[in-house]
Amino acid sequence: MGQDLGLRDVPGVDLRLHTTALYNSIYRFDGHMLVNARVYGAPAAHSPVIHLRETSVGLFEHLAS
Repeated sequence: MGQDLGLRDVPGVDLRLHTTALYNSIYRFDGHMLVNARVYGAPAAHSPVIHLRETSVGLFEHLAS
């Protein structure tokens, strides 16, 4: 596993590890993207959805690649 960058020693930071694969469901259409950011232990319908619009640079391009 990678370095924790000393986060274990920062007050208020709780570092936890898990063996569950986490993922986003991504729906792309007409310059728009809906990203369902899955929350561990919750069904997709209870997880947040982020609506992104395509611009020249940004998160849309990162998720589309």
